[in-house]
Amino acid sequence: MIKNDSYWWYITLSADDGQEEALFSIADISGSIGTELQEIPSGGIRLRAYYRSSEDLHYWKANILDALKEWDNVKIEDFGKIENQPWNVAAEEAFPPLPVGRSMVVLAPWHKGTEPEGLIPLYINPGSAFGTGYHESTQIVLELMEDFVKP
Repeated sequence: MIKNDSYWWYITLSADDGQEEALFSIADISGSIGTELQEIPSGGIRLRAYYRSSEDLHYWKANILDALKEWDNVKIEDFGKIENQPWNVAAEEAFPPLPVGRSMVVLAPWHKGTEPEGLIPLYINPGSAFGTGYHESTQIVLELMEDFVKP
């Protein structure tokens, strides 16, 4: 990412189920720097492709329209501008401390120093092989461990 990009353009494409490769190919051919794939609950798929603001939105739309000539079933759903945000902060906020059982609390490493008093802190780095601590199976195991773990 270029440091002085204060915003990004996005163009959202939609297609039938099973057309993921076509959407990714169109995004790649048109110069996208990142994508986000979504399933549409009523059926079909949606791909939001992101583009640098160093070019005008019309430039990126022209690139997409040129690439769309190969695929009749892919449509432009919407497009617009998205402000640059500190995504790492938003990701960290998605993992608040989670009390588990009677005596433990699962925390991400960046919450060190904010442990609730009286609870055993268990630090899990979200995204690591162990996960986030939010999955039911992890919580069940931790609750079973309470009988064996002594502070």
